[in-house]
Amino acid sequence: MVGAVAGDPIGHRFENNSHADCVVLAIGNRSEQDVCTYPEIDMKTTTGRYDLAKAIYRRLDGSTYQ
Repeated sequence: MVGAVAGDPIGHRFENNSHADCVVLAIGNRSEQDVCTYPEIDMKTTTGRYDLAKAIYRRLDGSTYQ
């Protein structure tokens, strides 16, 4: 079991360094208020990201991510 702390500026990920298959079950609440930050690729999401018509991705400085 792994927990990701809300508000932590460090992105989290799962990495399988073996040659065997790995299954990951991710559980969350998919809150419309959630905002995610991906520092490795200079990207963040805004609220409403689960509705593709509203989803907005931006760079960490707030500019449009393309």
